[in-house]
Amino acid sequence: MKNNRRRSTRFSLELPALVHWEEGSDTRTVETRTKDISSTGMYLLLEKQYRPDSCIQFEVQLPNSLGVGSGTVLFGRGRLIRQEPLGNQQIGFAAVIERCEIRPTAQKLADVPRRPRAKTAAQ
Repeated sequence: MKNNRRRSTRFSLELPALVHWEEGSDTRTVETRTKDISSTGMYLLLEKQYRPDSCIQFEVQLPNSLGVGSGTVLFGRGRLIRQEPLGNQQIGFAAVIERCEIRPTAQKLADVPRRPRAKTAAQ
């Protein structure tokens, strides 16, 4: 029997999502879907490989059935931790949620406080 080491219950929810990450001096955005989600992480379906440990920002459209009202989005920041090829040009990514909050869609992702970046020797 395989041990389940997850810290929280994972819900099988396929939800529309936007994922943003920095690539050099550019910010890239991709439309995608979740496969499942919990309070500490999510599994994303993407069509391109990304570097594990990449920092991401995300917006996940929440369904009305959760009782949070229409036009509600889970905004947050996290990190890609694992990837696996799924076939059909799709790659599954496990992501850790580091910070998130539920907001009306009128608010922007830029309003989510940023995690301070570590200084490098060149700074």
